[in-house]
Amino acid sequence: MKLSSSVDPFRSPSAAQIPNNCFATFSSSPLKDRFVVDENSIPTDQAVFFDNWPHATALPSPAQVRQASNRLNHLKKRQQVVCFPDLQLIVKYGHTSTTPVAEGQTLWLLSFVPHMRVPKVYGWCEDGGQRFIYMERVEGVTVEERWPSLSAPQKLAVVEQLNVMVSSMRRLKQAPGNSYIGAVHHGHIHEQVWNITDRLGPFDSVKTFTDQLFELGKHLPGYPDHPFIRSLRHAFSDHSSIVFTHADLHRRNIIMSATSTDVLGIIDWHEGGWYPEFWEYIKSFWTVDWWNTDDDWKDYVGIAVQPAYDDELEAFQQFAQTGVIL
Repeated sequence: MKLSSSVDPFRSPSAAQIPNNCFATFSSSPLKDRFVVDENSIPTDQAVFFDNWPHATALPSPAQVRQASNRLNHLKKRQQVVCFPDLQLIVKYGHTSTTPVAEGQTLWLLSFVPHMRVPKVYGWCEDGGQRFIYMERVEGVTVEERWPSLSAPQKLAVVEQLNVMVSSMRRLKQAPGNSYIGAVHHGHIHEQVWNITDRLGPFDSVKTFTDQLFELGKHLPGYPDHPFIRSLRHAFSDHSSIVFTHADLHRRNIIMSATSTDVLGIIDWHEGGWYPEFWEYIKSFWTVDWWNTDDDWKDYVGIAVQPAYDDELEAFQQFAQTGVIL
């Protein structure tokens, strides 16, 4: 996949001005031997556009994206998602603090991973203090929509495909001496568990990540030495492997065919990055509606994400029940 420096991707007078030095050629895979990620190969410029846009029609400019958005002005700082159905295009945009470039970088990185099905990323840019990320709209329906109508064998077929994809992205490895927890290229994580807009991380170890998690309980009586809190913290290993993680495998973020069991793509990677191996398991079960006895997602999600981390999951759930995690 290459970047083009000779063609204005918007072909419009209203387009953002893109300096020539924002373009480079990325013709080789960022993956080295044994799937080690060469982070120096990841595009980091403010404006990057690849040569994979499949339509003769130009990409909509930032001005055109704003015009197409029907959001109210008071939501200006929040990320907005604009769909262009005729172009099979999604544009995510918002203040640079709420629309991290890491999501675009993650989609680009995962495009080199076998068996991964994610939206194609066409590029990103900044304009007027806002970032715009252009990506493919994956056609289909969400697993959340189809799940109630699926038979048990069909449900198993869906989660087995997810297992292949989760296992595939976990083949990615950090370079020796470059271990951290965060978004790609040592970026901040945007993890909804913390329910804050402040930048978080990157963290230099699993221990510092988990310690930060338990900082959410600093207002609890007896923190941090209360036996209950200490027992919960002790359930989390400080020596977990660090693996590439989606971190929000909710059924609404998984697109499948409307007529078969084919999983067509995993979307919404804004929380994705390098996390302890137990985190995907915990977060996947966090999407379960435990109060709905008719919903059997909880019986299948553990097939999609393995191995199991039931001790960490139970400790996380007990910690959340104190009210520190919404």
